[in-house]
Amino acid sequence: MNKNTRFIGLLSAFVIGVLPTAAFAFVTAMPSFYDFGSLQAGRSASTTITFMNNSAQTVRFFNVYCSGDTSVFSCFSSCFLLMPYGSCSVQVQFTPRNGDDLRKMVWLSGQGDGQFATSTVYGTDQKVPTNN
Repeated sequence: MNKNTRFIGLLSAFVIGVLPTAAFAFVTAMPSFYDFGSLQAGRSASTTITFMNNSAQTVRFFNVYCSGDTSVFSCFSSCFLLMPYGSCSVQVQFTPRNGDDLRKMVWLSGQGDGQFATSTVYGTDQKVPTNN
C-alpha cells in the first residue's frame, strides 16, 4: 500500500465518521390544487388543505400565508409546528361577492425551518341569473 492509498483510506474513514446522518424534513401540501368550480355570489363553500411533514424531523416556526384574491377567499390556520410525520390543516373558505363570472385564485404557502410547500385554490364567481 503506498502513501496515497493510505491517505485516501484514512480520509474516507474520517469523512464517513463525521458526516451527520440526520434526516431532512420534507413538507407537502395536499391537495396541491383545488377548484371550487362555479359558485353564485352570496353562497359559500369551504375545503381543507393539509400540510404534512413526511420526515422524522420537526419543522419549527411553520406558518401558512394566503395571498391572491383574499376578497373572496379566507384562510384559517393555527399552524406553528409540524411534528415528525405530523400535519397541520388549513381551512379555506370561498365566498363569491359580485357575480362577475371571473375565476378567482388564492395561494397557500407553508414555510418553516427552510421547508416550503404550496397549494393553489380556485373558484369562479358565478353570475346570479336575472329574471327577465
